[in-house]
Amino acid sequence: MPEEQRLGSRMKYVAKDVLFYGSLLALNQLLAIVLLPLYAQEISKAAFAVYSILIIFRLISGACFMMGMDTAVMRFAADLKSPVERKILFTNGILSIGAIAGFIFLLSWMLKDILFSGFQIGNIYTGSYFYMIAWTFFTTINQLLRSWYRWNFIKEPFFWNVLGFFVLNLLLTGYFLMVLHRGVEGIFMAGLISEAAICFLTITFSYDNFKFQPGKKQIKQLFYFGFPFMLIMLFSAIIPSTDRLFLSGSGLNREVLGEYAFAFRVSAIISFIFIAFSTAYTPFILRSWNEKRAPEQFSIMHSIYIAAISIGSLLLCCGGHGLQTMLGRNAYQHAYLYFPYMNLSVILYSLSLFSFIGFAYLKKSRFNLMATLLNLAVCYGLNLLLVPHWMQFGSLAAAIAGGIAMNLFAYPRSNKLYFIPFHFVRDFSVLIIGFLLCMVTNYYYFGNDLKDMVIKSIALIPLYAIIIYALLPLTVRERIKKLSIRWH
Repeated sequence: MPEEQRLGSRMKYVAKDVLFYGSLLALNQLLAIVLLPLYAQEISKAAFAVYSILIIFRLISGACFMMGMDTAVMRFAADLKSPVERKILFTNGILSIGAIAGFIFLLSWMLKDILFSGFQIGNIYTGSYFYMIAWTFFTTINQLLRSWYRWNFIKEPFFWNVLGFFVLNLLLTGYFLMVLHRGVEGIFMAGLISEAAICFLTITFSYDNFKFQPGKKQIKQLFYFGFPFMLIMLFSAIIPSTDRLFLSGSGLNREVLGEYAFAFRVSAIISFIFIAFSTAYTPFILRSWNEKRAPEQFSIMHSIYIAAISIGSLLLCCGGHGLQTMLGRNAYQHAYLYFPYMNLSVILYSLSLFSFIGFAYLKKSRFNLMATLLNLAVCYGLNLLLVPHWMQFGSLAAAIAGGIAMNLFAYPRSNKLYFIPFHFVRDFSVLIIGFLLCMVTNYYYFGNDLKDMVIKSIALIPLYAIIIYALLPLTVRERIKKLSIRWH
C-alpha cells in the first residue's frame, strides 16, 4: 500500500477512535456537568468553593500517585514487539503505583492541617479530605488501566470500565446527596466506592492482560523516565488551579469564589473536544511519526483541532446564560462572564498535544518539564501581581499569559527536533478571532435564555465558519479532500 494511502487509512481510524474512546472518556467530564444541578440544589456556594479546592488537592495528589507511569509504560511498550513483554511491563507499572501509594497517602494526610489552615477550610471537611485521597488512589489505577486498553485498542474492558463508573457514581452521588444529605463528604464517598468497585471488577475480568514478573531494572527505568512526567503532571494540575488557589487565600468572598469555581466546571465542556481528540491522536502519533508524510498530517490535524475547539468555545459562550441557568438553578448568575477567558486558557494549554511532539519523539522529557515550569512561573508571578488589584479577572489573565509563554517556548524547540510545517499565522488567527467573538457574546442579553442563545448562534457561528474556511491553508484543503476522511 502506498505511504499516502496508508496514512490516509490511519487517519480514518483516528476519526473512528475519536468517536469511541474520546466520547467514552468525555463521560467523566459529562458526569461533572450532569451533577452540577444536584450540587447547586444540595450544597451552598461556600461549600461548593471548598469542594473545588479539595478537587484541586485531588488532582495534585493524583499526579504524585501516578508518578508518570502512564506515559512511561506507553512509551516503553511502543518499543516492545512481544505481547508477553508488554504484559510484564504493564504489570510492573501497576506494581510501581502500588509501591508508592502508602507513602503518598501518608504524606497527604500529614499535610492536611497545613492545607486546611492555608486555604481557610474548616475541620468539618476532614472526612471529605480522607475519602478524597482514597478515591484518588483508585482513580490512578483506573487511569493506567484505561490508557493501556486504549493504546492496545482493547475496547470491551475499556467500555465497561468507563461506563460502569459513570453509572455507579451518578447513582451513588444522588443517593448520598438527596437521601443521606451528606453534602461534600457524600460526593467523595460516592466517588471512592464507585472507583474502587470498578477498578477491582476490571482487573478481575481482564486478568489475561497481566503477567506477574517483577523486574527491578525495568521498574527503575519506568521511574527514571516517568519522574519528569510526574513533575509535569503535578505542575499541570497546579497551573489551571492556580487561580482558585490564589483566590481562596486572597480574601475573596466565598460566594463569589463558588460562582467562579462553578464557571470553571461549566467551561470544562469544551475539554470534551480535547479529550476526544487526544485519546485517539496520541497512539496515532506513536505509530506514524516515522512515516515520510506524517509531519504534513500532523499539521493538518493541528489546523482542524484549533478550528474545532474554537467553534466549541464559541458555541458554549453563545449559550452561556442558558447553561448557567440550567446547571446552576439561578444560583450562579454571573458565571457566563468568565467563559471566554477560561475557554482560551484551556485551549492554549491543550496545544501541548502538538507543541511537545518533538520532545516525545527524541525522548527529551526535560523540555516538557521546562515548558510546563515556565507556564507555572508566569502564571504564579502574574497572580501575585494581578490578583490583589483585579481579583478573579487578574487570575484569568495570568492563566492565559502562562499558556502563551509555554507555547512560545515549546513550538520552536519541538520543531527543531521534529519538524512539522505548521500554519501558525492562519491557525492562531482562527484562535484569536474566535476569542474575540466569544467576548462579543458577553456584551448583550436578548431577553430570555433560549432567544439569546439562538440569536447569538445564528449571527456568530456561520460568520466564524466562513472566516475559518477563508483562513484554512489551500494545501490543507487539498490534503483533506485527497484523504477523504470518512466514517466507513
